Amino acid sequence: MLTTLAVLLQIGVSTGPRPCDPKRLPAGAPPDTVCSGITSINIGGIGSSGKRAGASRRIAVTDAHRATAFLDATARTLLLGARAARLRQDSALVGYDVRALQRFSIGVAFAAQGRARNIVRSESAARVRWQRERGVVVDVQGARLSSGMVKVSERDNGDASLSAPIPYYPGRDELWVGTGVVAGEVDEREMVHPIADGAEAYYVYESGDTASIRSAASVIRLRELRVRPRRVAWNVVVGSLWFDEARGTLVRAAFRFAAPFDFWVNLRDVDSAAAKELLGAMRRPVRPLLPSVKGQMRAVTLEYGLYDGRFWLPRARHADGVIQVSVATMPYRLEESFRYDAVNGTDSLAGMPPIVVPPPEPLTVRNQPRRDSIAAAQRARRDSLRTGLIDAVKEPHPSCRSSAFFTDIRFAPDGLTPVLTRVPCDRAKLAASSALPPLDGTDSADVFDVKSRASLVMQVMSMDVQPLFAPQRPTLHAGPGLLRYNRVEGLSVGAAVRQQLGAGYTSSVTGRLGLADRVPNARVEVQRSDLQHTWTLGGYRELTAVGDDAPLSAGSALGALLFGRDEGYYYRRAGLDLSYARAPLTSRTRVAWRLFAERQHAAGTNATWSLGRPMRDSNITALDAGFAGLGVSGSSTLGNANGLALTTLVQLEGAATDADARQGYGRAMVHVALTRSLGAFAGGVHLSGGTSVGQLPAQRQWYVGGTRTLPGLSFGTAGGDAFWLARVEVSRGMPLLRPVLFADLGWAGARARWRGGYRPLSDVGIGLRALDGLVRADVARALYPVSRTRLSLSIERQF
Repeated sequence: MLTTLAVLLQIGVSTGPRPCDPKRLPAGAPPDTVCSGITSINIGGIGSSGKRAGASRRIAVTDAHRATAFLDATARTLLLGARAARLRQDSALVGYDVRALQRFSIGVAFAAQGRARNIVRSESAARVRWQRERGVVVDVQGARLSSGMVKVSERDNGDASLSAPIPYYPGRDELWVGTGVVAGEVDEREMVHPIADGAEAYYVYESGDTASIRSAASVIRLRELRVRPRRVAWNVVVGSLWFDEARGTLVRAAFRFAAPFDFWVNLRDVDSAAAKELLGAMRRPVRPLLPSVKGQMRAVTLEYGLYDGRFWLPRARHADGVIQVSVATMPYRLEESFRYDAVNGTDSLAGMPPIVVPPPEPLTVRNQPRRDSIAAAQRARRDSLRTGLIDAVKEPHPSCRSSAFFTDIRFAPDGLTPVLTRVPCDRAKLAASSALPPLDGTDSADVFDVKSRASLVMQVMSMDVQPLFAPQRPTLHAGPGLLRYNRVEGLSVGAAVRQQLGAGYTSSVTGRLGLADRVPNARVEVQRSDLQHTWTLGGYRELTAVGDDAPLSAGSALGALLFGRDEGYYYRRAGLDLSYARAPLTSRTRVAWRLFAERQHAAGTNATWSLGRPMRDSNITALDAGFAGLGVSGSSTLGNANGLALTTLVQLEGAATDADARQGYGRAMVHVALTRSLGAFAGGVHLSGGTSVGQLPAQRQWYVGGTRTLPGLSFGTAGGDAFWLARVEVSRGMPLLRPVLFADLGWAGARARWRGGYRPLSDVGIGLRALDGLVRADVARALYPVSRTRLSLSIERQF
């Protein structure tokens, strides 16, 4: 499992030999014929297996490229020096002994502001020893897998142990991303390396800041080389590279990919023939289920340390990114830390026998059936282990019957350096190893040097660090992700045209038409982003929901269509807005604001049909008026999901109106959630409250009742210009599926009455929390103002 997840970074495809289909072989072709094509698909290339097969593909460097590639002479000198150093191995480096830590985590969320649930987090600690002409020996000292969704067994810790990072071997690429092997020339089927020969056709270079490092013998001068791509593309990077000015050796780096990789569009850029074959086979069964699959590395930071006064070796490596699969967002992070005990010290591998990697069996048509039968048997055994049909899960690795550890021997990605990995047989000891950081992550900032990384991220995540302005061809987006269903529009169909403009700018036009109301909607936007800070200027005519857009999400649309439960009040608006969102990679604090001037008016209901009971034919009567105002929101999370966590959300909004009374309004809402996990038990307390000043129009009031507030009551049971909600819940069980008991209290009405004099709305219930609460099913018993039982299903619920 870890091997699959560890490559879920910037989407890429590896091509290489594969067996030919005998039916497609030309007459007389020998059965040992080997064809080329796609052999693996990954997102990121970190940990991929060697150089890509076949002739490289690149743009020829012209005199025009050379004339515009360098903004100053120093930049040219830096690039040429770095290019020479990149291909020059230092023969004086003969070995090292290092303690290596690695952590990989990936989560999932279905809402833009939703909490990312932890799918898996893998941690490993190892002693890594490398000797020239001998290879690498990895002694795993600790390994641990954890998940917020599924129960992880001790057996899985052995799988995590095989991913220990190797900081250096001859020919390893300094930028870490891609095949991991130095390539002398550009190959645009993968990441276009900014230092490789021919990169001038893809990048422009500028010298930047300087720095100095004082050692015992001398002062080392560092110089920054700023790299900017000529156009926005999935395989080019933007960032800063720092080099030892005298040696030309990379010292630190911070970069990000200029654009996401769109699986359905960009796969042809990697291998057009093989992509045609693969996409043809996948399009019918997969494309309707996954209309959009994209991945992007948002920040890669590398730090090297100077050892023995002459060797620059990796000290810390980090990669942050996100995978977008239809409506699901999957953020990931890969962190590596290295602490060197010896560089060119005593040869600790001298007494070991040579590392011999078993030769792989050739992949041909003749032996493919036997290989397939072996693979099928392995899959059957693995599936039976997972489902508990046999008791072999308790069996140790065969090597453990005669030894305290088992071994794995393979080549490094260069295909030349043998790597022997030894893993202790005691899986429980692996997970409890003191070599691993604490499970609650209290000192992770020190272990993985987060503070130093934050300053590097600031160099690459900046509005000033962008590709050149070069508009690209517009792309059309449509499919299930732009479908929705509600009682105003009925079935609403949408499509969008987006265009990358370069320099961080993107333009888009989104159109939508409801089949029931037949009112066209449109939004035109120009956006500029550095992936941490996003500015958006938009013009729109659209249907929106009271409070937020949750009723217009895919989950709510499914409830309306299947069960006749449309839990939203709607109104129409048309106007202009300017918005800003700040979501730093190195912090769990988010801030956003929106400045708007718009006309709001009522929306009538036009559809009540559903597969279940008919939807309610009701809606609020929105005040028809013009509004101009500002909305601000901020959220923050403290603590750890495996222990005590505190989440806060604050929303403020104020607006002036041109209604007859010419009154404005102001509103404020606070949500606080305190959760605690302790083994199989978990509990939480959620508190929300809101109040206002001035006269709130119906479309800006708060409404309680329904799946997202009190599931035992119908949506909109109470409403007003003030509200409060409280929930207590306790649960026990596996993270994958956890039963829960809960109780809710709430009220909404006139703010002058919030102190008392009324009986609050209430319910109690029992439910199931699937995938760490990402999906919830509740059976709630309303206690007041009615007494009834109600079943509800929700996805990515905030409260």
